Amino acid sequence: MEQSFLPVEGLAEHPYRTILGYPRATDGEISARIREMKDIGVETVAFAGGVTINGLGVLGKGYVGLVILARTSSGQAALKIRRTDSPRSDMSDEARYMRMANGVGVGPRLWQHSKNLVLMEYLAGVPIREWVYGLDDRKGSAGLKRVVRSILQDCFRLDCIGLDHGELVNISKHVIVGGDGATIIDFESSSTDRRAANVTSAAQSLYIGSGLAERMSNIYDTPGRPEVIEALRAYKRGRTRESFDGLLDVLGV
Repeated sequence: MEQSFLPVEGLAEHPYRTILGYPRATDGEISARIREMKDIGVETVAFAGGVTINGLGVLGKGYVGLVILARTSSGQAALKIRRTDSPRSDMSDEARYMRMANGVGVGPRLWQHSKNLVLMEYLAGVPIREWVYGLDDRKGSAGLKRVVRSILQDCFRLDCIGLDHGELVNISKHVIVGGDGATIIDFESSSTDRRAANVTSAAQSLYIGSGLAERMSNIYDTPGRPEVIEALRAYKRGRTRESFDGLLDVLGV
């Protein structure tokens, strides 16, 4: 569906300023953020998405920022805006972690960032939970296995560079599935200071003790909890390509 895009100057007006300076901001902060948007190439924005704030749709909402649809001279993008009550003083760390992930082919591509903004590739798709629940019980197994394998391979790449995503234990909110496959998103909780546990977190979220795990078991013959736990233990002991491939074999993907 065609979206109605608003010039960035319009964000100084109500109700749009409530998104740019969420949850509250001074006139000076709003003006500064509009300048930042122009500096990184944002021309217009649109309010569309599955989350509604003050009557306006956004693509996502977290404890660090809100994500809205934007347009640049290069096309559509996703724009993350730092909340004024965010525990982060700026967006530099998140941008750095995204750049690391991009270096191994993981995550949406980072385009630009500033103190309060991250401009990135826009990914059309749906959260993995919604996608899995929409699969046909009898015909969805091949597609499901392909997507799960892709996610875990991305997780392994992150483990190999020592970047822990930090939120994959709740994978439903941090993987989008679209026409080009599955993508891990939202690196606001990432860190290189703790041991990377992306494969373990994602596999546990997908296969152990969740509604998503139960739904997946209706689509293909998933392994039991003991088999998954043992394979994850073997992976954690070595975190080698061999142990990772062994995990994929146990999971049947």
